[in-house]
Amino acid sequence: MKYSRHMARCKAHAVPVIKFERQVLTSFSGLVIFQELFARLQLAKRLARCFTDQASGSIYKRATLFLQLIVHMLLG
Repeated sequence: MKYSRHMARCKAHAVPVIKFERQVLTSFSGLVIFQELFARLQLAKRLARCFTDQASGSIYKRATLFLQLIVHMLLG
């Protein structure tokens, strides 16, 4: 199926310019980038769908625990 030029065009968002400067940063400063990535990927919703057939935990949902494990692995 052929698409017209009008159908193929869409707005694109510019990638922000990241400048690295000498600063004292903590290991949590990089989480801002991952937080935006997780939001765009809708990771929390996708993980929740993975565990819908499982019984939830007594305090935390399994998707929440799995997301915490991912964040802890990123922090090292």
